[in-house]
Amino acid sequence: MDEFKTHLVKQMVVPGAVSAAALACRQVGVLQPTLSQWLREANRVAAMTPPEEKKPTVPTAPKK
Repeated sequence: MDEFKTHLVKQMVVPGAVSAAALACRQVGVLQPTLSQWLREANRVAAMTPPEEKKPTVPTAPKK
């Protein structure tokens, strides 16, 4: 994603985010359907990204 597109998508996914319709009304120069499409694409990419692998924890022997 280019920087402008990434910036707008972040505005729609952060806590307290604005909707695509509200963002489009702010005269960002991008129509609401396009913003909604970008948001769907970002969600698909996020869903396909595997979570960080956690290192297995090795149980430790109790201290005596």
